[in-house]
Amino acid sequence: MKRNLMLFFVASTILLSCSKDKDATNDEQQNSIVGTWDIAELRVDEGSTDDDLLFAAGIVDVLVAQNCGVVSLVFEQNGTLSTRNGVNNVEVDLNSQGNGLSIPCPDTFETETTTWSLEGNQLTVIDGNGVEQMSTIQLNGGTLIVAGEEVSEDNFTGADIVFTKR
Repeated sequence: MKRNLMLFFVASTILLSCSKDKDATNDEQQNSIVGTWDIAELRVDEGSTDDDLLFAAGIVDVLVAQNCGVVSLVFEQNGTLSTRNGVNNVEVDLNSQGNGLSIPCPDTFETETTTWSLEGNQLTVIDGNGVEQMSTIQLNGGTLIVAGEEVSEDNFTGADIVFTKR
């Protein structure tokens, strides 16, 4: 499960690392991807019985409640995307009383700078190795949503990754 969660965050970071926005009108500026985005939720389809997916969503909920920006994306106007990702350093431990889980915000984060472009709802991210990945996104004001199957068809189908703009 920890591996799947890490894969989710790494993939979401890569998917959302590149994008250009054309801010011609006030509406477009208000709906611009340019800015800083923090993971807010792993939204799982109602009625899901996928225990790994539900567990990952619970971990995200706990970290968000702690104001832990475990995954942050910064889309710059110039097409640069900076990512800050602490997923690989999230530890889930049984608390000292043995009656619950402890999920502290990680102390260490990985950072990466890539490029992005956005045409309509198609976000293209190009990583440092020149690998291009396209994803269909939903961008509505201060909310950015990526379908889980865009990140990992095997692990996150039936979920949406929700980011909110600072």
